[in-house]
Formats: sequence, structure tokens, C-alpha cells
Amino acid sequence: MGAEQYAGYFMLLTAVIIAIPVIFQMRAREADYRFAWAPVLFFLGLATTGVAFAFVQSDKQTSIAVAGVAAMLVSLLFAQAKVSR
Repeated sequence: MGAEQYAGYFMLLTAVIIAIPVIFQMRAREADYRFAWAPVLFFLGLATTGVAFAFVQSDKQTSIAVAGVAAMLVSLLFAQAKVSR
């Protein structure tokens, strides 16, 4: 196992840790779907990047990881837009 694979596992674990509070907030109706878009998109981006590093061993690894990072950046832009309103 290389360092990239361990980093991928760490990213997947972090994605799960991010998802758990959002799920509980949605379940308790403390947050609505408008609030959840940014964390869910961040979760998907982090999970995509983690999967790319942990399980993909080809030339497509970089492309998948970049797509995940792009999703995380877009989610941060959505979160920033909600804060500034």
C-alpha cells in the first residue's frame, strides 16, 4: 500500500464524518434541503477524491481526483454565498 492509498482511506473516513452531522440535522429537521446542498456536495467531492486515491490504480486516477476537488470547491462557493446573504 502506498501513501496515496492511505490518503484515500483518510479522505473516505473524513467524508463519512462530515456526512453524519448533516444526516442527523436533516432527520431532526434542524436543517432543510437548501442548507444541505453545500455539505452534501462537499461530501461527494471528498468521497470521489478518496475513492480515486484508494481504489483507482490507472491513468484515470488524476482525472477523478480533480473532479472531486472541483466539486469540493463548488460546494465551498455555495456555502460562502449562503453566509454572505
